[in-house]
Amino acid sequence: MSEQTASVLARAADLTAAGDAASAIRLLRGLLDIEDANAEVWCRLAAAQLEIEEPTAALRSAGQALRRTTAADRTGQAWAHRLRSLALVELGRRGEAISAAREAVRTEPRNWRTHITLADCLLTDERTVADALRAAQQAVRLAPEHSRPYEVLGEAAERFGDPEGAEDAYQTARALDPQSELAIEGLTRLRADQPPPRAPDRPARVAQSLPPGPRADTHRAFGGLLRRLGAWLAGGSMLLMLAGMPNPTRLLAWFGLGLLLVCLLVAGGALRAFPGVSRWRPKYWWQGSVLLMIGAGTLAGALLLLASWTTLLALDLAATRLLTLALCCAAATGVIGYLTGPHRTRRSGRKG
Repeated sequence: MSEQTASVLARAADLTAAGDAASAIRLLRGLLDIEDANAEVWCRLAAAQLEIEEPTAALRSAGQALRRTTAADRTGQAWAHRLRSLALVELGRRGEAISAAREAVRTEPRNWRTHITLADCLLTDERTVADALRAAQQAVRLAPEHSRPYEVLGEAAERFGDPEGAEDAYQTARALDPQSELAIEGLTRLRADQPPPRAPDRPARVAQSLPPGPRADTHRAFGGLLRRLGAWLAGGSMLLMLAGMPNPTRLLAWFGLGLLLVCLLVAGGALRAFPGVSRWRPKYWWQGSVLLMIGAGTLAGALLLLASWTTLLALDLAATRLLTLALCCAAATGVIGYLTGPHRTRRSGRKG
């Protein structure tokens, strides 16, 4: 995928997530002139079309995406099946929608979003609430750190006649996402002893099951990278300081170099969590977040200070103050990573 295509996809995803799906559609249609064979472009287009309630167009786009995915791209296939399912539900073709959702689960059974799509479809009929409950439970098992599976589990349990289970699920969803409207409404309904909601004609807030724009996922991934690198740098710098007391030797320079190499490997592993469209575009990692921007600065500072200390020590020049400053920057990086990483920056997977 070219840099230009990746940039346009990222922009379109951000526009869709921000509620400007019409602009995203115009952008994606222009991209199709040169990227007609790109399945992700068709998936993004289908997602945007669902946002503006054009299920017929979304169904066509999802079908085009499915025809363009390769056998090895199971994630892309599952995404296209999920989009087809959502469009079919909107069109009232419930049986076909469930079949598409089951195909998404079969294609990528470890993706919690496929199970949520299936549960959403099954919840449109009181006769399949028990199946929806099982699908939601599987989504929770796969993604206990996300609030969306608990929202769906709460609704399914409530409709199934298990108010205690529903309350537990809603409370967990609220703990993960204090702004969860579904959890707040569910808890209010349960505490007022009101009947559960009737089966909707279509899944509530269809956009919740569409893939998230890369910005939120990128921020979570970058927060995780900051946390891991901050921990390694802080711990390593502390050990180097203790080992160098009272006077560090040139031998420690090798350990400083080793710590830098370990950080490089850790960063490489953390990059796998980034969306493809932003993985190699650092400017997107902290875009729109002052805290993440500060974290990027403290991380760069810690690495630069550690590298400077290592170089000076290799030249037999003591520079303990640099290592102390590196430790402070690393600690700040770790704290910022903890505040912004995947275990704190929760979104309910509303577009995934």
